[in-house]
Amino acid sequence: MKIYEALRQALKEFEVPANKAAEICSVTKGFMSLFLSGKRSTPVENLDEWLNKLDAKYCGIKRFFYSLLYNSKEVNEQVNFNSATPETLVGLLDMDNESLFEMLSTEKLSVEKKIVQLIEAADDDTIEVVLSAIGRKWKRERQQRNNIQNNYVSNYPEESIAV
Repeated sequence: MKIYEALRQALKEFEVPANKAAEICSVTKGFMSLFLSGKRSTPVENLDEWLNKLDAKYCGIKRFFYSLLYNSKEVNEQVNFNSATPETLVGLLDMDNESLFEMLSTEKLSVEKKIVQLIEAADDDTIEVVLSAIGRKWKRERQQRNNIQNNYVSNYPEESIAV
């Protein structure tokens, strides 16, 4: 997966229109459109700045972006993550060491602490963003659960159940 594809997918997942992303990232709508289609590039420093700005407004989008790159089939074919050195990963994913370790080695406890800190410091806009993220997560989980139940029911029609 290419960087622009991962960003496009992350924006789609968090329901962020490209024009809104351009506004948040302080770039023109045209440039963002060209970048998301793979027709323009941007320095890694700009991309990291964009991700930080987007993550401030849409909590979790930066982590999702990096997880897309981390789980990318293209990337996994190029390197064995179990034996890769941080330097290999940094070169491959165009990330600095701090971003790499923050994204790939965050423990559950520190995530919980960050959530508590976020809630304590939240203003109305932040609360709206957090609730939207929770809603997306809940919707995804519910859809997956319903799909599993529907598949189970469709595989075992009532007529075939012995009583």
